[in-house]
Amino acid sequence: MINRGFVPATHKGDYARPSGRVTVTGLMRMPEPDGRFLRPNRPDADLWYSRDVAAIAHARKLGPVAPLFFDAQKAAGYPIGGLGSR
Repeated sequence: MINRGFVPATHKGDYARPSGRVTVTGLMRMPEPDGRFLRPNRPDADLWYSRDVAAIAHARKLGPVAPLFFDAQKAAGYPIGGLGSR
């Protein structure tokens, strides 16, 4: 599971999803489904406050996924990554 960052609502059409083989640089994290100090995830609204890889995969009907979470490093353009790796 890769957190590529976010796209401001005013720029939703300003980026394209990558295709083909890509290289991701960032921070590897372990899942943290409880998110002790975070508000609860809201799968119905696609709002995720904790790194619950299994729940995200289930909500998106992805099937089995590796129990890892990556925060992508900030790069030029959108989405804006790197916010989780400070």
